[in-house]
Amino acid sequence: MYSDPWQKNSYGLRLFSYEVHIWCADLKNALAEQAMLYDLLSIDERERVSEYKFAKDAQYYTCARGILRKILGRYLTVDPKNIHFLYNNYGKPYLDQEPTKKSVKFNLSHSEDLVLYVFSEDYKVGIDLEKMKPFDNFLDIAQQFFSVPEVANLNAVQAAKRLEAFYKCWTRKESVIKAIGQGLSFPLDQFTVSFADNEPVRIVDLQLDSPININEWSLYSIDTIPGYQAAVTVIGPEVDFNFKQFMY
Repeated sequence: MYSDPWQKNSYGLRLFSYEVHIWCADLKNALAEQAMLYDLLSIDERERVSEYKFAKDAQYYTCARGILRKILGRYLTVDPKNIHFLYNNYGKPYLDQEPTKKSVKFNLSHSEDLVLYVFSEDYKVGIDLEKMKPFDNFLDIAQQFFSVPEVANLNAVQAAKRLEAFYKCWTRKESVIKAIGQGLSFPLDQFTVSFADNEPVRIVDLQLDSPININEWSLYSIDTIPGYQAAVTVIGPEVDFNFKQFMY
């Protein structure tokens, strides 16, 4: 049975400044409530739905965006229908504060049947989720997109664990560029993340136009979802992570 958090808790959900909340939702389960979730979408989101070539992609987009609105509705204590998104020059959505007068930073990532969301009150965030599928040319992709140290580190990994290491590196790098907000226009080979089992999860090196202190950034790996790898980047100091499941 679908559980509607907006109806169950009209007082909302508290997001403290020192917290980052991560939500996981199963889109396959959400299909039963697709019509209700579609009703929450804005005109431009509905236009996006109509542009998908395959029905499953349209359905999963509908559910992912509808759930995003419902979770944000709890944080903002507003009707999910009244939430308005704006987009930066690279297509990353952010909250229009004018209707709500509140600020919540967020990001989401969808792979196969799952979607992950990350929310923060004060800090820019990025999240990436990937279903780990075997494919033959992942080392070629690493050679093309990873930094020189990352390629060397990947080749040093035991062959049986190399695919998993590839996905760890990829999701961590994707979460970094999504937090920055420039998407793949930011060169993946221009920065380095750790991904070895015996290394702390961190950004090793990152070059930006403006001076930064990467020691004030937080990189977190999510490897507790069977068959998936995921990572979160927070542009801010160390925070407390709170994991939540969107229930049905």
